[in-house]
Amino acid sequence: MSRRSPPRPPAGRAAAGNPAARRSPPPAITVPPAALALLQQAQQQHRVRDYPAAERLYRQALAHHPRYAEAWFGLGILALQAGAPAMAEDALDHALRLAPDLAEIWLNRGIARQQQGHLAAALADYQAALARRPAYPQALFNLGTLWRSAGQMAAALEAFRQTVLLAPDHAGALLNLGAGFQALEQPRHALPWLLRAGRLAPEATEVRANLAVVLESRGQMAAAARLYRQMLALNPDDASTFLNLGNALRGVGDLPGAERAFAHSRILAPALPGSGWNLGWLRLQRRGPGPERWRLYDERFQGPQPDRRPLPPAVPRWQGEPLIDRRLWLWGEQGLGDEILFSRLVPPVLAAAAHVTLSCAPRLVSLFQRSFPAATVVGEPTEAPQGFPTPAAAADFHSPTGSLARWLCPRLSGFTALPAGGWLRPDPQRLADWQTRLETATPRTEPPRLRIGLGWRSGLITRRRAESYAPLRLWQPLLRLPGVVFVVLQYDPCAPALAEMAATTGAQVLHWPEQDLRNDLENAAALSAALDLVITAPTLVGELAAAVGTPVWRLSPGSDWTALGTAARPWYPEQRLFEPRPGEGLDRVAEQAAAALAALLSSR
Repeated sequence: MSRRSPPRPPAGRAAAGNPAARRSPPPAITVPPAALALLQQAQQQHRVRDYPAAERLYRQALAHHPRYAEAWFGLGILALQAGAPAMAEDALDHALRLAPDLAEIWLNRGIARQQQGHLAAALADYQAALARRPAYPQALFNLGTLWRSAGQMAAALEAFRQTVLLAPDHAGALLNLGAGFQALEQPRHALPWLLRAGRLAPEATEVRANLAVVLESRGQMAAAARLYRQMLALNPDDASTFLNLGNALRGVGDLPGAERAFAHSRILAPALPGSGWNLGWLRLQRRGPGPERWRLYDERFQGPQPDRRPLPPAVPRWQGEPLIDRRLWLWGEQGLGDEILFSRLVPPVLAAAAHVTLSCAPRLVSLFQRSFPAATVVGEPTEAPQGFPTPAAAADFHSPTGSLARWLCPRLSGFTALPAGGWLRPDPQRLADWQTRLETATPRTEPPRLRIGLGWRSGLITRRRAESYAPLRLWQPLLRLPGVVFVVLQYDPCAPALAEMAATTGAQVLHWPEQDLRNDLENAAALSAALDLVITAPTLVGELAAAVGTPVWRLSPGSDWTALGTAARPWYPEQRLFEPRPGEGLDRVAEQAAAALAALLSSR
């Protein structure tokens, strides 16, 4: 849910540098002594950064000797340092006409052209510099930055690698290698380069920022938080770093510290995307609903938008006005699980408005249309761009479904007033078919065995997300209990895990791998509704099962914001949460659920 501030990008341009530190082009003809003396004075002023005096002296040298390549070169470097790349290019053009074999001039003209966005011309200049000096680390580095800006990451990484081979202490190339691998979501490859860069430039903010992101992606939140604190010691007014510190502290469970970091980020930069949103949902998580917390949560639309959000319509955003005789367009801006969660508040809107158009993921259209027959349900344009009816033309207001609680349930009492039970209606025929199939596949016993659905991981697993899902082997205390038939609700390939489960626990497991439970949500909803109980990790499986009214036990690594400061999830009265106490792991959560299930079986 959270939005972090991105790390500062690594330096993308090579500094033009001091011309005195570069190889001086040999004069094409004899240089008048007065011009040579003026050049030497210009270089001295350039070295001490008296740029106006240096420019005046370079131009005086050229007045004595207009074909003085080194003076033109010095003027070009000065213009680069002054942020005037067009002037630099003009001066370096003069220098190249007089000394075309010098790689330094080609390099710096490439810099001037790259700064102006003339990437093809800059590429030609860098290649010309390398043709004249193949072992030229700075030209290779600049070539890498150009490839990176053009989106050619593989070519960029190769150029940075060659730079490091020639100049092992080139901190910029090491930083760019680390940042490049991180951009490719390869933190294992990014880490050693960033560590080397950090040893060479321990005070460099860019190195620390990128290293912190890599550590976060590897689950090392405490180490990332230390780096953010080091960055804040150097720059205590950096709102982005406070935002990132808040996310890292949240990752180690320091919610009060995370809230303080988010709040300070917001004080420093109220308009910074992510600061208000993160502060809002963290306060919702810690303290429960409240008008100001919902308002902060609504700031999630600042900056980069959620992936599945359509463009805002040309009608006003609903701000809680009476809906009598008004038409409302509702749209889902987050993932499938959130769309199901937020649809809990669609029925009250239907009862209040003259008409509601509900746009959602196409996989949910038929289920939502049956469940909300008074609404017009359409697929979102991001997934179904053809045939989207643009309901804004027939709407008085629009609202994301994720913002309904701000107006309908500003406080916790709004949730407790909602009707109990599921609100999504599975297809009756599919439900009957699944009930028959389960009866056929389950031998009769007395008392009848519980049919319990299982979902133990998300279909999208990254290193960081993996921390939320216990491997199936940790579920063994549950799976060994007698009197249960387990039904697989997992919607990704899981045959190896099931084979291991059967071999180690002897559990009876029903699995229909030919059934599409990922894309055919009508099928998944009907199967979930036919079960006695669903035990699941925090995935779509539990959201859908609870929404159709099946009791759900949710095994989670910790509370999320949708608990709204309670020990349950007010959106789902049928959901029971199992979470670790401080210092416990996910294995302990599975043991707690097993004890609860044993008690339930005993009571039957």
